[in-house]
Amino acid sequence: MSVDKKTALTIFPFCRQDDLARPDISNRSIETLLKNLLRSSPCSVGILVNCNNYQGHSARFQGQATGFLPDRPYRVIVFFFGGPDDREALAFAMNMIRNPSVFVTLVRFRGPASLPSDGVIDYYNYVERHEFLDDELVDNFRLNVNAMYDATLIYKEVEVKDCGETIWAIRSLYVDYDLMVVGRLQITDSNIIPGLAIDWDDCEELGASGNTVTSLDFGAESSILIIHQSVS
Repeated sequence: MSVDKKTALTIFPFCRQDDLARPDISNRSIETLLKNLLRSSPCSVGILVNCNNYQGHSARFQGQATGFLPDRPYRVIVFFFGGPDDREALAFAMNMIRNPSVFVTLVRFRGPASLPSDGVIDYYNYVERHEFLDDELVDNFRLNVNAMYDATLIYKEVEVKDCGETIWAIRSLYVDYDLMVVGRLQITDSNIIPGLAIDWDDCEELGASGNTVTSLDFGAESSILIIHQSVS
């Protein structure tokens, strides 16, 4: 279907708990389907986790629709660490800017590691090459921020030294957003990626950061979209 319709992105709805509405479908079957989709999809894949499904008693969302409403903006926050999946996540959010009701906030996390002091990039170095591509896309977003001169686009840069500080920063930032967008896999300083230093007993298809922000312990109330860029 993706090939026939020339689809750029396939959205896969994912439930972190047993799907009571469909008792004939097991979590194992859903995870197997998702794993096959990630492996064989000709286009990028977005894993959509609607946290309202299992945070139903949240006062903020009781009686409220989670889609577009004419009298309020739809607020999107993108957490950016680095790598192809994060760039795809940011590109997706930048496409949403075309809708005047969508407000996008980009938060870029930086760790203690940095490029060589002379600023020279080794394009044959895998990590440095991706850092260069990351900078290009983020700079493009920042140009849009400077051109808009309003609250529609916001850019924030957060320096963290370990995954504990990253988790604290995310917890303090994601409140009051309708959609959180993250990349599935990251290419950056592994010390600042939540989940890599913890033995998560969760779905590996969501990636380390995806498992972190969708965890029940994390308490996210917004919907979460985890983006995986196709390499085919």
